[in-house]
Amino acid sequence: MNVWILLGLLACGEEESGTTTNVTMVDIRERTTVMDESWIYPHTTVVPVVSQDEPRLQEAEVLANSGNNMGAAQVLVAILKEQPALLSAHSLLSSILVRLGDVEQAIDAGIKVVELQPSAWSYSNLGTLYILNEDFEAAKMSFEQSLALDPKYFLALRNLGSIAYQAKEYAAAEEYFQQFIRIEPNDTYGYVSYGQILVEQGKLEAAKEVYQYRLKELTLASEAFKRTPSGLTLDLPLALAEVHRRLGEEEQALQWLKQGIEWSWEYEGYWTSSEVYEDKAYERLLELVAMGSLLEQRSTARDLESWCVESTQTIAQPERCEKMRNWLSTLDGVIQDTEGP
Repeated sequence: MNVWILLGLLACGEEESGTTTNVTMVDIRERTTVMDESWIYPHTTVVPVVSQDEPRLQEAEVLANSGNNMGAAQVLVAILKEQPALLSAHSLLSSILVRLGDVEQAIDAGIKVVELQPSAWSYSNLGTLYILNEDFEAAKMSFEQSLALDPKYFLALRNLGSIAYQAKEYAAAEEYFQQFIRIEPNDTYGYVSYGQILVEQGKLEAAKEVYQYRLKELTLASEAFKRTPSGLTLDLPLALAEVHRRLGEEEQALQWLKQGIEWSWEYEGYWTSSEVYEDKAYERLLELVAMGSLLEQRSTARDLESWCVESTQTIAQPERCEKMRNWLSTLDGVIQDTEGP
């Protein structure tokens, strides 16, 4: 799933009203396509409030967190039959439907929530559900309605910026993310996205300044904050390295790729696994080395080999050491190909 679609999702639920269709386990089983274990669904940014007055909600949460989403849905359907106005049950059920791949029924639930509780929150949630269904026009309308109700609702701004980026409307995307960063200055996602939009417009120096500023800010942050999705996201060193490469600043690009690899051993990837970021950094390191002359390749390879030997002493996972050794062998092969027979 594209990183731009991995937006903060708070799934919405369904209540009985004059037009509501009752949710049953038969409906869920017939309409659900259970995703395989490798599929990473968007996690909620604003966690639904689970009522402490209904212990079965806690049971449903435990089942969902353990991977038994169908069992959790069964508990929630039973609750809603008795308490059709329990909003926290609707929210949790809709989130579980998304995990199970039943986005259409989750959208139906989101529409009902908007009807019952129109707010910046409910419109923004509905917009994220439309994004999952790749109905970007409907999503855009929902987020715009969210901003009409609350001009500072940061999730709506972030999503509108992402939709504009996907449509290559870079000027509009840039404006949305400028507003987003002003409202939510502690979210690294906003800086990475804003920088990427600048890169698409050829504003490389400006993008570099954005990335460098955020990295400097993170040096002052607590270790606990760095380990959150808003903290030291691994997109940041890769993005800065790419800007340096495009500007012809290969040495700086090399340093940030190495930093990205080292951080991938310590920090979570969030949008995808840290191993994926590590592999991407190795791939770009090879591309950088291959761009130089044979003499430059040999010199860079020696430096990288020394760095690898030193770095393997700090890696806690043995498989990462093996990956680094395999990468060094690949690097040697690239240089030998350049030298020729």
